[in-house]
Amino acid sequence: MKQSYYLSLCIIVFGVVSIYNQYRSRPAPVRLLPPMATLTDVDRLDADHFIDNSHTALADVALSSEGLCPGDTSFTCRNRLIQLQRQVVQDYPIPIPQPNVPAPMPASEAVARYKKYMADNAGDPKLFVFKQLYPRILLNKYGVLASQDHALIRYFTEHMLEAHAQDFATLAKALPSLKADVPADQYNQWLAVTIREAEAQQANQQQTIAALQRRIAHLKAKARSDDKERKSLAISLTFLLEHLEHSSITADLTALRKLRQADRV
Repeated sequence: MKQSYYLSLCIIVFGVVSIYNQYRSRPAPVRLLPPMATLTDVDRLDADHFIDNSHTALADVALSSEGLCPGDTSFTCRNRLIQLQRQVVQDYPIPIPQPNVPAPMPASEAVARYKKYMADNAGDPKLFVFKQLYPRILLNKYGVLASQDHALIRYFTEHMLEAHAQDFATLAKALPSLKADVPADQYNQWLAVTIREAEAQQANQQQTIAALQRRIAHLKAKARSDDKERKSLAISLTFLLEHLEHSSITADLTALRKLRQADRV
């Protein structure tokens, strides 16, 4: 009987994760934007066990598979994305500065390491992940964005855009720095695509939150006082729900839309 119950619990977990993956991997509601599969929060937490806590900055954003397998939102594609993320995290080509601690190397050396990793791994599909994870580290944690070095800012921002990076907060800060340095059509295209992808992520998150709320309520209603398995699952899903509810996507999307409005004035 216990084995049967355990199997049922596994089916519930699989169902919740499948629903969550389905919502997070839905295509954006714009015909011109291809569908994209992303690592779910479950996947990203799983990837967060590598080496030490300095790697958490590599696991706090969703990853897009659009550059890796365009239009493919299958489990196979998503699993491939997870494996490539693990390779990049294990390579750890550039040390990540930690809060309230001096950077482990000058920004110039970090940039040189970034470019060397790109050259050494030319043609390797893991660069689709690398260009989503590390440009934001260079831009934010190594001060490239604050340096006003427009050529370097453009270099890293273009890599993020090519890889369909989902760090919309960084893109909202980087894009205005490039406006004067790129043709208007190019800038507007970058901004339009970024807004559409941010809108898709916001919609997916809202639907996922609703699905999690329903599942948590169901588990709590069905759990007996000694039902440790259901209570444990409800706690895990509540943690995931709180993570989503504190997402910055709404603020990021507002910032991106303001850039578009400013461009129209």
